Amino acid sequence: MMLPVGRLATGDGDHEEEDEFEDSVDGLANAECELLGDEEGGAAGGEAWEDLDGQQRKFSLSVVEFLHGLQAQHGLRHDNFERYRRYCTRRLARLRLVLQYKNGTRRAYAKKEIVRETVKSEQFLHILLLLADRAWAYYMQLKQESSGDDRKHHHMLARVVKAAKLAQNLQAVVGTEGELCDERSELEVTAYAHWISALMKRETKSHQDAIKLFGNAKAIYERLGGVCSEHCRSLYAKRVEEIDSQIRYCTFMTGGSAADIDELLAGSASDELDLLKEKFARVVEQQKKAKSGDLSTIEWLGRTEGVQSEALAMGLLKIQKKEAGVADATLDADARVSAYDDLLGAFAEAIMTVSEEIVAERKTAAPSTEKILNRGFLLDYLAFNKLEHTVARTLRMAEDAEAAEGMTVTNVARLYDIAVQNLDAMSEISAGQEHAGFSKRVASRKCVFRGYRCSLLAAAHLAEGRVREALVLLDRSDELVGLAQADLSESAGQETPEDLAQLRALQERLRSDRCRLRAGAFVLQNPDMAASTSGGPVATSETATMRDQLGSFEAGTQAARGVTPLTHFPPQFEAVPPKPLFFDLASSAIEFDIGAINNRAKLPEAESALGAVTGAVGAGIKNLFGWGGSSA
Repeated sequence: MMLPVGRLATGDGDHEEEDEFEDSVDGLANAECELLGDEEGGAAGGEAWEDLDGQQRKFSLSVVEFLHGLQAQHGLRHDNFERYRRYCTRRLARLRLVLQYKNGTRRAYAKKEIVRETVKSEQFLHILLLLADRAWAYYMQLKQESSGDDRKHHHMLARVVKAAKLAQNLQAVVGTEGELCDERSELEVTAYAHWISALMKRETKSHQDAIKLFGNAKAIYERLGGVCSEHCRSLYAKRVEEIDSQIRYCTFMTGGSAADIDELLAGSASDELDLLKEKFARVVEQQKKAKSGDLSTIEWLGRTEGVQSEALAMGLLKIQKKEAGVADATLDADARVSAYDDLLGAFAEAIMTVSEEIVAERKTAAPSTEKILNRGFLLDYLAFNKLEHTVARTLRMAEDAEAAEGMTVTNVARLYDIAVQNLDAMSEISAGQEHAGFSKRVASRKCVFRGYRCSLLAAAHLAEGRVREALVLLDRSDELVGLAQADLSESAGQETPEDLAQLRALQERLRSDRCRLRAGAFVLQNPDMAASTSGGPVATSETATMRDQLGSFEAGTQAARGVTPLTHFPPQFEAVPPKPLFFDLASSAIEFDIGAINNRAKLPEAESALGAVTGAVGAGIKNLFGWGGSSA
């Protein structure tokens, strides 16, 4: 009979599952190997793990992070210590079965101790750690139930003593020489053993010894919190808060003052740290080396976050490979653009993965704020790097466009506009808005790209002979350079060598543009001087006439040599204002006094009689139809 894999994965504390465990132990090995895979089944053969050079590598055991993951999933989120204790029992049985390190057989019990020589993988250390943590969970369960029950109280003391003994056994197996585990694992195991031993001393009323042990554990956790990822730092901070509350309780029970306890803690912690000072230094060096090639942590803007998602880790590995393809110097322009497209596609997939994880976590019954903040930081990191590579692709396209034949200034300027738009989107990243140096660096790069655009437009105006417009654009570009320098100086170390190189290149470009501007202005004002000094044939232009140069004379010019025409022929036409034309559009709506006009014009009588007849006829028509009659 085999247990369902789904029930093994969840580890729910059903009592029936533990009752059926003995009946299902024969079929458990295959299910466990399939479930645990490389995590616990990889060491089933009992061989030591080796590096590529054949040397046995040191094991790593992150005690706080490992136990926090198990406790949060198996009952301690609701302070259900019994459920967690039962899970530890099942997990220990699975580990011994997979590692083929069982205590005897089904018929006879024969205890098999784990010593340093028998440790062939990290799973042997997991057995020792879970034994101690199971005893601690039993102690906490009995403490909840021992109110007014002396029998459970004595049982509780026995459990905490056993937990301290097992923790000290784990510390003895790991050692302090750095032979079996790395320095960080040794420090974590030491702090864990001190913490469990301090709990035992507290329960046995040895409060002074408990305070010293709590102080040693607190000092180690505080130092480890400064050289780890943001996720582990929060776990260490939580453990330090728990230790502080225990120290305050022991202080109250001893009746000592806070000053006495601080002095006692300072003395014990300083002695412990002096012994572990070199080990802390090695841990810092190991963390620096691990960060250089490890994808399990992300360091950005002064923060370090762990990559807790396997899907995201695979996505980061894919991005790393695509970045190596983009950096290939043998690619031509089209192949490089295609490589950038593949890289940006990998970034898009990773961003979608993180977004889906955030949505899934928010939909859970008890969403973890810590996990959501971790994913949000990673999402900002991926968005920043995607925009960074987008800007790099745009700049490479602009360089290729400027070097190509038939280049148009409009197309290149549009590329710089696109780069500025990407930087605008980069400045809206929430993690960057909280960092002043990041915002200053983005503002500096925007000024640099806008300066490049102004330089391009100035060159275009100069080519068209518009010197004044070109000069204004170059002045604007100089202002942008000054702003970029000011922002870059306030970026708090966020600037990169590429940023400084782009700024220097823009300054050199503006200097050469100003030289070209002066030369172009001189050519436009003195075309004859430019033609004569160039050594080429002298061309007669439309403006090079003696009539246009009456107020100036220079030796060596065309006029001095007598080759300049007197004036233009045929002469150039000039715009002359014409006589204004009057168009009367209202004459048909004006009623004229015919009699006055006739008198004034002194017309003959016939024409006057005709006017009278016309007036009489008009009056008769009005009287006939009642127009113009009096109202009386």
